Amino acid sequence: MAGATVTAFVMTRNEEEMLPHCLSRLTWADEILVIDSHSTDATPDIARSFGARVIDRDFAGFGPTCNFGQDEAASDWVLHVDADELVSTRLRDAVRRTVAASPAADIFSVQRDSVVFGRRLKSSAWSGEWLPRLWRRGVLRFEGVVHPKPLLENRPVERLDGVLLHYPYRSVAKYFEKSESYSTLWAEKAGDKGRRSGIAKAAASGVWRVFHDYFIRGGIRDGRVGLLLALTGGMHTFTRHIKLWGMEHAAELGRVDEEIDA
Repeated sequence: MAGATVTAFVMTRNEEEMLPHCLSRLTWADEILVIDSHSTDATPDIARSFGARVIDRDFAGFGPTCNFGQDEAASDWVLHVDADELVSTRLRDAVRRTVAASPAADIFSVQRDSVVFGRRLKSSAWSGEWLPRLWRRGVLRFEGVVHPKPLLENRPVERLDGVLLHYPYRSVAKYFEKSESYSTLWAEKAGDKGRRSGIAKAAASGVWRVFHDYFIRGGIRDGRVGLLLALTGGMHTFTRHIKLWGMEHAAELGRVDEEIDA
């Protein structure tokens, strides 16, 4: 469709630190749509300063929020960008060329590389992944509370030129802040599905995560940052299993002995 339009969609919650960098690279879009989950910092004001349409709503998980955002989009195409991601110039140009060319494909994936603690990572656990981020509005849905899973339904997916740079953690404190939130979401969702865990499983899963990320997925190539991320990743995996185990045993763990003076 000649003259097709693009909505750049971003979901936020207290993202005042990174949001200006993200939105400054989206001003070319026909619409910037920000779905905010009751931020208590300057996030909504920053978004509006870039001309964004801001919708405030309860956070229902990443998958449902992706679906809500595209349903609210006013354009022909939706470009999903996280608040801690930057659209490169080459990617911007590729998006504009693609939608103007009336492509036969409805879904396009983008290469995402991560920059963590000041280092652009080489590990396949953090960089070089291809994610469906541009699609014709209405053709793609997502599921999943923590990591949204695209329901592609055997639709062809083509690739775009350019890179999406991901800045997930600008400090070690930010890493643990996000890890705390994500591990709780994972444990709650797993518990709802009837999954169970235990201390031995938590320990084994954590150790395997360290080995997998550092050796199999190439974290060793990223020096001390790669080692740090492998270790903290193992800690995150251990923690989410322990939280799941703790939910199952909440009554036992929180019991107060009323017969202490008996």
